[in-house]
Amino acid sequence: MTTKEYLRTALQPYKSTKLIDIPMPNAPTSGGKVEGDQHFPSVKDFAEYILKFGVEGKQAPTGNLWINGANLGAYEYYYSASSLSITTMETAGVNTFSSADRNKCFFMVVNGNISLDQGLKFYTGSSTSGVTGKKLTCIYANGNIWNGALTPTYTSNPYFDFMGSDSTDVITEDITVLPSAGGGLLYPRISKTGVSSTAVSYLVNSSAFTSVSGNDGGNGNTGSVPPVDGKLFFGNGGSGMSAAENNNGGRGSAGLKATAFGGGGGGGGSHGVIHSLQNGLNDPYVSGSYADTYEASLKGGPITTVTGGGGIPQGSSIDPSPSRIISTSVESRTGGSGIVFARGVIANISFVSVGGRAPSSDETSERFVGGGGSGAGPVFTMCQYFVQLAANTGGGAGGYAFGTTSGGGGGTGSFVPFEGAYF
Repeated sequence: MTTKEYLRTALQPYKSTKLIDIPMPNAPTSGGKVEGDQHFPSVKDFAEYILKFGVEGKQAPTGNLWINGANLGAYEYYYSASSLSITTMETAGVNTFSSADRNKCFFMVVNGNISLDQGLKFYTGSSTSGVTGKKLTCIYANGNIWNGALTPTYTSNPYFDFMGSDSTDVITEDITVLPSAGGGLLYPRISKTGVSSTAVSYLVNSSAFTSVSGNDGGNGNTGSVPPVDGKLFFGNGGSGMSAAENNNGGRGSAGLKATAFGGGGGGGGSHGVIHSLQNGLNDPYVSGSYADTYEASLKGGPITTVTGGGGIPQGSSIDPSPSRIISTSVESRTGGSGIVFARGVIANISFVSVGGRAPSSDETSERFVGGGGSGAGPVFTMCQYFVQLAANTGGGAGGYAFGTTSGGGGGTGSFVPFEGAYF
């Protein structure tokens, strides 16, 4: 047995595949106050620290949050010393978020139950627009998380919507969710990058108008196939369609890779231009890339509608014929990470972390070149047991053109539900 193997065994439950995952010896650093820089071995540990020492209401302390060696940057939290019933969007948004700052992590910790009224959507950002996401969101209930109606109403479940952030911050380590194995996983953690595969677009050369579909972004693992090593992923963006004519070449933008804080942006469609983002690795931002079209189409040539990809912010579109568009704008969103702990039951609740779609054609003309959809985010849930739990971690759809061609869809995010947990 090597020294590293011995240390990993001796320091259980903080077992990991990497020595860096051993918690820092000075965590926490603030001496019983949730303020200033914080160092904790896992997201769960910090949520439970807020449960013990948090100040009532919405709080925006100074300092950064470090989780197992990874600096997640600024943080804010909302603490309720008793059960919380969320009945309106005003309560869900304005009264729980200290700011609309996308570059912060957000913790909602309740010493009791969290109940949402039937049909209510709890966004992890702006309650009005639903587009402002957080770098990371953790919901912790020292009790149950359920529908306020307390009846099995699966089709109208209220849901938490985990929006992604457009933060360009880079972290050095994956984000540790639990300090020990859980739910059949070894050391659950959220990957600091997207999956390895990238949706690269096709190159088209043609004399007549020709278009080909983009490729779908890479997918994270889902609950039915949990990642054995415990790593949960964001989905990458789908690539845009490629189109060409008049012996020109065309290549849409590749889907962009996810960051640690949001799904990858969708690639823009391209008509008669080799897109500058053809490999998906040149743009560090979580954004849908812009559309490209060659100049002749705007100077008396055939009209071609070309759209950008989904993301935050969305990619720009070249849209000379809006009447042929089904959805008039690209969706400005990506999936964010959602981490949910309930010491009791999760009942009649849905968790959503989806990508943004690109505009689609009404299919009255073949001259449509769609962008790709953005990637979804990972969701990890942990409780004693579930009743009527639903989740959607699907990537955004690519823009559909005439027939069967379309931009690539965004990749799905990982979803891992873990029940049977008593903590």
